[in-house]
Amino acid sequence: MQQVPAAKVPSPALATQYLMNQVWSQTNLARACQRVRANGGAPGIDGMSVDALPAWLAANQGLLIERLQQGTPYSPAKRG
Repeated sequence: MQQVPAAKVPSPALATQYLMNQVWSQTNLARACQRVRANGGAPGIDGMSVDALPAWLAANQGLLIERLQQGTPYSPAKRG
């Protein structure tokens, strides 16, 4: 097995940032939307149907990416 020089191994924070940039890339979000629609996925915690997802994503992609970057992708319903 070939060893990678320590200078070429990314820090955990850098590796995480790289991975998250892939997660919220426009290409990945579009691909995920297509896959969810293709497999007829059930509504999520927010109750949104798969048919409503493309329009919502088109209108809210920037907000979604911003909230993913902040670590707050959604606000779950509060139970009383």
